[in-house]
Amino acid sequence: IIAVNGDAHKELSSQFGIKGFPTIKYYGMGDKAKTKPQDYQGERKFGPMNKMIQSLVKNDNVITVKKVLDVAAQIDKAGKVAILLSNKNSIPPMWAVVAGSAQLSAIKFTFSTDKNADIVKALEVTSFPTIAVVSKNEEGGYAKAVYSGAIEYDGIAKFILSQLNGESAPAAEEGAEGSEDTPKKEAPKKEPSNPKIALPLVPTAFTKHTLEFFCSSKTLKIKGQSPLCVIALNEERNLADVHAKYSNEPVLFFFADESEEVEKLSEALGTPLAANDVLLIRPFKEVAKYTVMKEGEDLDAFLGKVLEGTVSFTKTDSFPKL
Repeated sequence: IIAVNGDAHKELSSQFGIKGFPTIKYYGMGDKAKTKPQDYQGERKFGPMNKMIQSLVKNDNVITVKKVLDVAAQIDKAGKVAILLSNKNSIPPMWAVVAGSAQLSAIKFTFSTDKNADIVKALEVTSFPTIAVVSKNEEGGYAKAVYSGAIEYDGIAKFILSQLNGESAPAAEEGAEGSEDTPKKEAPKKEPSNPKIALPLVPTAFTKHTLEFFCSSKTLKIKGQSPLCVIALNEERNLADVHAKYSNEPVLFFFADESEEVEKLSEALGTPLAANDVLLIRPFKEVAKYTVMKEGEDLDAFLGKVLEGTVSFTKTDSFPKL
């Protein structure tokens, strides 16, 4: 859950078409349409909002097991199994969300209740809820690491990841009882030493801060790469189709809607730019590299060549500033 000051971040408000406050937008679980969040239209009360959020949680990644043989079958497939044993009959939304984590896709997530006596006995479970990572030992029995922290996402995800990586289980926080009602002990908050700005998800208006925030070495990386900034120097150029095609690539799209910005860019780079050109620029160490697509060329084809590495770039002497 993220709260954003729309007045302080007007570019973000414009990007998502927000015209009034408060506005609530959300993504469904596993939603890959990052540029198109849905609008929440229900009551602004905890009950209705909580009900809506829980309705979005899917249990597709959790396997309900009723016998020890079911657990063994999943261990045979993945080597290790994460299991939640509960005294409740339904899969908690939190467990379904943890199971949906891409970082934890190598492990099978299972759910069982205290009514399945043979599982409870085989795993020697004495209290509920119990979360454990289970594998087979050399004798053919079961080896398990039991989670002893508070029942909350971060702690559970870190515990399971540590078991996947062959690390020892992280120590439980003081006072954690492994109960759903156990209050979480909050760690002191640390301010980031070099905070970075979230990347735009749709073609966005170019401003005097765009190069610094989104096209420099300070910018957040996409899939481990510094993003390529594609800047249309005419706001009338349609970037939507090209953006949709390259939405999974480390590329950001911008449009300049004022001739003054084009002039400043031209001056900063020391190269002539026309209103119908498209500038492509990416950080290179502490400076930048750029190339220009001239009017009449096809942006889709040109961008494809750039990503293939067949287009030459010019290196700047210093990072361009407007």
